[in-house]
Amino acid sequence: MKRILLLAAVIFVLNPCWIIANVPYISIRSQATDSARDIVGITDKINLYDMENLYVTGAITLEGTRSYDSDALAHCLFGAFTPSINNANELSIGISGSQVPNRNPNDWLADYFGLSTTYQSRLFFKPRVTNFIIDFSAYIGLDEWVEGLYFWAHAPIVMTRWNLINSPEEVNNALPLNGYAAGYFAPSAVTAGNLVEQASNFFSDLDFPNLPDAVTFEPLAFARFSQNRLTKTALAEIQMALGYNFILCQDYYLGFNFRVYAPTGNKPKGIYAFEPICGNGKHWEVGAGLMASYTFWRSEDEESTFGFYLVGNFTHQCRATQTRTFDIIGKPNSRYMLAEKLGTPVTNLYAAPAQGSIAGATVPAAQFKNAYAPVANLTTLKVNVSSAIQADITALFNYTACGLSVDLGYNFWARSCEKISLRKQAGPTRLESGNVWALKGDASVYGFVAANAVTPSPAPGTPIALSATESAATINTGTNVPLASNLNAGVDNAQFAFFTDSNDADQIVVAPGDNGGPLTQMQTSNDPIFLSNGSIDFNRARTSGMSHKIFAHLSYSWNECEDIVPFIGVGGKAEFGPRHGEPACANGTSCALNANAQIVSCSECRNCQRCNLSEWGVWIKGGLFFS
Repeated sequence: MKRILLLAAVIFVLNPCWIIANVPYISIRSQATDSARDIVGITDKINLYDMENLYVTGAITLEGTRSYDSDALAHCLFGAFTPSINNANELSIGISGSQVPNRNPNDWLADYFGLSTTYQSRLFFKPRVTNFIIDFSAYIGLDEWVEGLYFWAHAPIVMTRWNLINSPEEVNNALPLNGYAAGYFAPSAVTAGNLVEQASNFFSDLDFPNLPDAVTFEPLAFARFSQNRLTKTALAEIQMALGYNFILCQDYYLGFNFRVYAPTGNKPKGIYAFEPICGNGKHWEVGAGLMASYTFWRSEDEESTFGFYLVGNFTHQCRATQTRTFDIIGKPNSRYMLAEKLGTPVTNLYAAPAQGSIAGATVPAAQFKNAYAPVANLTTLKVNVSSAIQADITALFNYTACGLSVDLGYNFWARSCEKISLRKQAGPTRLESGNVWALKGDASVYGFVAANAVTPSPAPGTPIALSATESAATINTGTNVPLASNLNAGVDNAQFAFFTDSNDADQIVVAPGDNGGPLTQMQTSNDPIFLSNGSIDFNRARTSGMSHKIFAHLSYSWNECEDIVPFIGVGGKAEFGPRHGEPACANGTSCALNANAQIVSCSECRNCQRCNLSEWGVWIKGGLFFS
């Protein structure tokens, strides 16, 4: 027992700690890829010496697994978290509007989600994966044809359950809910009653604000948070191996095999941030494997043995088409930010560099066209995904005595960094198909004709669509001054807005009824900065995987039977994936963190994050040996 605990401690030391910068999708280890589960209980029934006929070892394994270390998964998906006042031990994300008093700068900006400017709440996350696996396997020794030749196949049926949300949203009901002033979302003011009631409604239930003046706001269609458990049942994949033992003796063997994995499970669709997957994401896999053993001791009556067994499977995950959601480059969680649509023709909008002066006025490239969309709706795309190599290596010691068999071993699994590229055959994306989109941030998208304007048309107070964009906005905040005095001073390429280019008094102002002047003249972007395919962060969305596993299996075989030998056993495992903690940089230094454990500097941090499950598992494995 002490040796097992020591081995577990060594594994924890070897397994690196990461506070993983958020990735929109976690690519798990396939439930079918488990060489430890494959070989336990049957080490004395495969790769047999001096067999002159066909023999078959068929087995069925019933396994249940459950992930732990939900913090690591949550950090993978969303990055850093801030503690809750009432639930300090639970990971949460704060949601707060732009006018919340003493707003936490690490909160997500509620304005993006159609919530009140004074809305405040917390969302709690505890990602967890539970699997129920029925693995059918068959090893066929083909020694009747060629000594040492064999065929091995696995076909696991998996029911997987994925939970993301830990507990109900914690809402601060002490703050009165405000609406939005005219110009922020639409020409008219938006009342609190027309806004989304709770953040969970936006993220989970396709809820969106009811905006006036025919301004549309798309619901969040992708990367959603399911409030309920998501379940998927499927045949994960079919794994096949054709092998040959070129060294095959009574006490040792060594051989290689050619492996093909046929995908039969499902692949990500991008609808949910944490969606259930059976199998490897629909990758075909090809590769090679090796099997070796050495029997250190054998009793005189050959009823008892002690030996070492090694299995190594190495495959290439071929290119598969998947649908995934992506962030904007340099903006973690920007998939949940808000984009605005701009376009032409540009009507009644000019921009000049000096306040109150029409000199040098030009027409911006585009202006707001009455539509909003969550960034995820624009950056959920069909992509090609592949991984250069996946390794699944098992080493175990076996002791067998009079039909009783004990296996104790270690398994190492790793997958190299994914390669992700846009699938051109899918057609143009929304960012290149004629729709022009940009980050809204906290900019006002409408201004109004000044009350003291000289040109009579359009009339004073008429709303004018602006070209205001905020490419520097983040999920936490926009770039403007507080909404109550918003002149759009922080927008991209800010210049002063006019509705003509003929008179200095023809200014666009903050609110209907305002006269022009330095305290009321609105600014706009000249020119706006648009989103494009080049804005999508494919690089930071890539993941790799690594885990270390210890396992044990106890089984019994009824060897007194001659031609048909039944066997049955039980086993368990503990698998250790990446843990959350301070990230390591590529240059060996550590990333600088602020008081809320968020990364504030480290330009050389790894672009490919290790994200996969840590889990416990138990199984029952039984079958028949035919000779």
